[in-house]
Amino acid sequence: MSDPSISIIAVSYFGAADARLLVDSLLPQDFDDWQLVIVDNSVDPTERELLQELASDDARIRILFSGKNLGYFGAAHHAFDVVSPLGDVVVMNTDVVFGGPTVLGQLRRESLSRDDLGVLAPAIISERSGRDQNPHLVAMPSVRVAAMRRWATATPLLTQLSLLLSDVRRRKRPLPGTQPGEVSLIYAAHGSFMYLTEKYFASSGDLRHPLFLFGEEIYVAEHARRAGLETWHLPMVTMNHVEHGTMGIRRSRAVLQMSGKATRYALHTAKAAAQERRSDSPQPQNGRTSGSQG
Repeated sequence: MSDPSISIIAVSYFGAADARLLVDSLLPQDFDDWQLVIVDNSVDPTERELLQELASDDARIRILFSGKNLGYFGAAHHAFDVVSPLGDVVVMNTDVVFGGPTVLGQLRRESLSRDDLGVLAPAIISERSGRDQNPHLVAMPSVRVAAMRRWATATPLLTQLSLLLSDVRRRKRPLPGTQPGEVSLIYAAHGSFMYLTEKYFASSGDLRHPLFLFGEEIYVAEHARRAGLETWHLPMVTMNHVEHGTMGIRRSRAVLQMSGKATRYALHTAKAAAQERRSDSPQPQNGRTSGSQG
């Protein structure tokens, strides 16, 4: 059996019920050259049994039981090592479902049609807000912006307050119109569903994000940027985020601390990129710019 064109890695943490919805939206896709690998981070016998039932639906579905909670990209990297996919790879949560039967085929066609493509970001419509969660970031945050976000998450209490304020602001914004926006270049795709092209991995891209949770968007975006690859937002291609996951606006202290680590990581990344830009800029010679006259 040849390697599939698209390998979908879905990470589940007590998400077997959502995984069923995901599979139900995947099986009718008009593009059928795929495999689905669900990684179970739950270490729970009931979850294990429910997920094993899914594997009997189709020979293209495989379940991996990690034996412990590996985190989001930790689990995705584990699956990548086990499966060793050769084509495009989707990394996603189990509570995201395909918005129609043509979505996977549309993504594959876009992947093949763009020479310098690293990442595709479809519309991810939140069931809670009705809004597209993409783009995650239109542009790379400056050091100043990253530092402000780091300050806002310096303690678990500040992080929780920031989440609550952000949710209030989001709810006050008017809903977008019914017509999808234009296809556009962006910096970072939302982490709940990232379509990574074969070119991303051919340019030494990987899933070795150092954090247990959060910050995956920055990790992928930075590799794509440094490799000269593009990230495109496709608002006409729709995924639905049912958001039945265990994480809401009010979060545990441990999860809030992980958010703080992610903003530290983002600040470090922004500083490194700024230093890179300074190093690439023309340097003055003997106190003069290279274009000055004697």
